Amino acid sequence: MYDLARKNGAKVYALTVVPSENFASYNNFYGTRAEQLNSWIRSNKSVTKVIDYNKLLKTNGKQNKELFAPDALHPNTKGHTVLAEYVKKNIFKA
Repeated sequence: MYDLARKNGAKVYALTVVPSENFASYNNFYGTRAEQLNSWIRSNKSVTKVIDYNKLLKTNGKQNKELFAPDALHPNTKGHTVLAEYVKKNIFKA
């Protein structure tokens, strides 16, 4: 899909999978698959810009609990603010 979009002149903005190691159903299989997907997204030549939610929502390499809802899977208001500020500054530059 990324390749097709670029071939047709579109810019491709790709988002990584958010960290989830604090989620109740987290396991090593899921963590490994998520990191593989994130690595593929980060290295994909068809991507114009990666918005690395995984890195933005971590502190010292670990999921920042202050940025997540109680389910530990979805960003809370603070987490969405971090993401929005990054997008505003790096994608929608004034």
